[in-house]
Amino acid sequence: MKPAINIQNLSFHYEEAHPILELDTFEVKMGEKVFVYGPSGCGKSTLLGLIAGIFLPQQGTLEVLGLDFGSTSKGKRDEIRGKEIGYIFQTFNLIPYLNCLENILLPCIITPQKKDKITKPLEQEAALLADHLNLTDVMHKKARQLSVGQQQRVAAARALIGSPQLVIADEPTSSLDGKNTNEFLQLLLREWEEKKFTLVFVSHDERLAEEFNRSVSLPEMNRIRK
Repeated sequence: MKPAINIQNLSFHYEEAHPILELDTFEVKMGEKVFVYGPSGCGKSTLLGLIAGIFLPQQGTLEVLGLDFGSTSKGKRDEIRGKEIGYIFQTFNLIPYLNCLENILLPCIITPQKKDKITKPLEQEAALLADHLNLTDVMHKKARQLSVGQQQRVAAARALIGSPQLVIADEPTSSLDGKNTNEFLQLLLREWEEKKFTLVFVSHDERLAEEFNRSVSLPEMNRIRK
């Protein structure tokens, strides 16, 4: 079986800037949960942007879910990202005037192909995710009415709907206190245990590493020392 992520001899920079990521190798197996850590500014979000196909390296191999992103069209990368990659953003990126349910269902409206793997009615699937993430009581509240912890769980449900093969999480607990961080992480990992998607979780908080199969220091992996 091909790995979920295969990066070899990668170099990336923005426009005319100097390279900010140079990686010899980074591989993640299908169904693995990997913790990538490092301080702010070390390139964690950039790495996730590459894995999601938003950015392309200037050199090297970048294969995601069996596709060579370097030789894949932007349209195909967008299709794979919409259908098979769930993205949990650091800033949540919820639509404030939509309610919890509407925010969870939004990816299925933007990318109708996400519905292909859903055997239940869409609202039932969203309600099941909401139940797993302790959101049932706030399903019809506007996003702006939710606590920070609730907003983060809505963001996770939105990333998980449609059963993506790969979920990437960009500092998803940075705005949460210790109690909410632990609760969110346990709920997310319970979903991973049940569905066995591939999970790449990045954070500056090294204390979270013990919850993962494998932890990787991005500054140590990156040939460019910050």
